[in-house]
Amino acid sequence: MRLDGLFEFLSRVLETMWLSALWVGSVLLVVTAPAGTAALVEVARLRQCGELHGSVTRAFVRSAVARMGTSTAVLGLWLLAVAVLAVNFSVVSQLGAARVPVLLGLLGVAATLALFGAVLPAAIAAVGRFDGHDSGVHLRLTVRTAATAIAASPLSAANVVFASAVGAALVLAVPLAILIVPGVLAHVSVMGWRRCAERMDALALRRVAHLPA
Repeated sequence: MRLDGLFEFLSRVLETMWLSALWVGSVLLVVTAPAGTAALVEVARLRQCGELHGSVTRAFVRSAVARMGTSTAVLGLWLLAVAVLAVNFSVVSQLGAARVPVLLGLLGVAATLALFGAVLPAAIAAVGRFDGHDSGVHLRLTVRTAATAIAASPLSAANVVFASAVGAALVLAVPLAILIVPGVLAHVSVMGWRRCAERMDALALRRVAHLPA
């Protein structure tokens, strides 16, 4: 029994490393980075829910192809917002005493973008499971779902942000950690999203319970 548990653990570790390698490959191609990020989280969700049938590679590629358009639009806009924010920080830093309130405002925007960055890949994966909508509807629904998740459970999103920061610091300190950190963070993201979803469901039930008969 102990050997079975050990082999299962090693199998999961190797699977997580291979999933991380697939994500790194998608990032290196640049244009496939958003789709690869959404696929990374989706495969982790499938594994946690016991719905991963077949190879990790096949599931990753299928998910990336299915979510290529939405993930590129959503995460591309998010990256653009981050770039604009970075430019604003560099400009505001040149100001005098008047920069303090502006910097506080920019820090608030940065915190909001960080929370969105934590839940957007999972939101893309969740919305992508509903077919029959065009890309514009998927885009609006993804952003709305992510905003609702953050409002329902900001602490869960903040935990994913913290874990991502720790993972990034680990990769900077030990570059080889890139072979496992992305896969681990994907599982953390899925667990955070599940807490957000449970909170959203609870709030929805509460609103329904208060509706007049």
